[in-house]
Amino acid sequence: MTIQSIKLAAFVASVALLAGGAWADESDTITFQKAIALPGGKSLSSFDISWVDPLSRVYLLADRTNFSLDLIDLNTGTPTIISPTGSDKFTGLVSDPNVDPAPNDVSGPNGVVTVNNVEAWVTDSPTFSGPIVKNADPKIAYATDNCDSSVKVIDLITQQVTDTINTGGCFRSDEVAFDPRDQIFIVANPGEQDIGKGPTKPFVTLISTRPVQPGHTHEILARIVFDGSNGTPDATNGIEQSVWNPKDGQFYIAVPQDGAVATTGAIAVIKPGTHKEEGIKVTRKLTVTNCSSNGLALGPKNEVLFLGCNAGPVQVVDIKTAKVLNTIAQVASCDEVWFNPGDQHYLGACNQQLGIIDAKPVAFDTNIPTNPNKAPGNPHSVAADYVTNQVFVPIPRNNTVCGAAPNNGCIAVFAPTDPEADDQATE
Repeated sequence: MTIQSIKLAAFVASVALLAGGAWADESDTITFQKAIALPGGKSLSSFDISWVDPLSRVYLLADRTNFSLDLIDLNTGTPTIISPTGSDKFTGLVSDPNVDPAPNDVSGPNGVVTVNNVEAWVTDSPTFSGPIVKNADPKIAYATDNCDSSVKVIDLITQQVTDTINTGGCFRSDEVAFDPRDQIFIVANPGEQDIGKGPTKPFVTLISTRPVQPGHTHEILARIVFDGSNGTPDATNGIEQSVWNPKDGQFYIAVPQDGAVATTGAIAVIKPGTHKEEGIKVTRKLTVTNCSSNGLALGPKNEVLFLGCNAGPVQVVDIKTAKVLNTIAQVASCDEVWFNPGDQHYLGACNQQLGIIDAKPVAFDTNIPTNPNKAPGNPHSVAADYVTNQVFVPIPRNNTVCGAAPNNGCIAVFAPTDPEADDQATE
């Protein structure tokens, strides 16, 4: 992809939105459209967060199976695997005998977001100087941990890593968000524990995204530990999806559990632009109950939050008070969630289904199974393109959504079907 094609795609996307021609009618039904296989017969089994940048026209997926960032050109549907090598190589799926079969906190890549439509900022786990050993004492089990969890900056044009930023975590750097107004990126390290070195509690890091000279690394502006002090949540069960709200210029961060009560979580609010005057800090903490929110997305007019709950049905809450405005009982046990302003739908990767909810007014639409044959793995990631209203869900291998078994996995694409257009086609 060239600079010219990115600029042209951004212009075309903007025109489509202004014209309104790509927006789906409220009566449209979202259905399976096609499966996109990774190039070269590559298999897909372990992955994490996905992202769509409608202006640069790319879909991105953090792919642990192939030590890669997977990219789909949304103009052509062509997939590409970006696999850095040498010291820039992603960690991949690491064996951890203490938590098998899901060693998420020592594997990577994990989170991804685009910065200024030309870079992908991708999170990774730390490196190890030797194997992880099976031991009940974390200080022994993870003695070879180098505590250098990172964020890798990838140029979308050259597809090369231009910077690796060390967040200093002993476990993975994970979910992320980007503030284009202040040029600040936020990343969570959700799985920190006491291993005799490095951080002992989950934390978030705020990093300047302003360009740096070759050979220099981006500035770390702040680290905020979520331990219950200084107005922060006590993140006893990790830190999950975050978003930046252009309406008030603040980050909102989902915290599944705040303290000892499993059913009480929080949304931490950080105003990144305050760092020059008073330091970056948590300015508000909203209480969330009966949810354990893994997913978090901004809703219509940036006035509500859509919570993807892992311990209950999804919720729509007021962004100022966290008052529950809607609970959708049919969609629950979620990880990543998304709001698509193109057709006004909330989307959730929930309980091995793609949950689809109308946002205006809020009403359950449908659940589409994403693992009908109960293959190993969990399709827990979702992202949508507001220009075409296509929805992308990565599917692990041997899942019949991708076609006749056996198969290597795929990116499943769902899209609205206009009933009026179908009626006209049959007349």
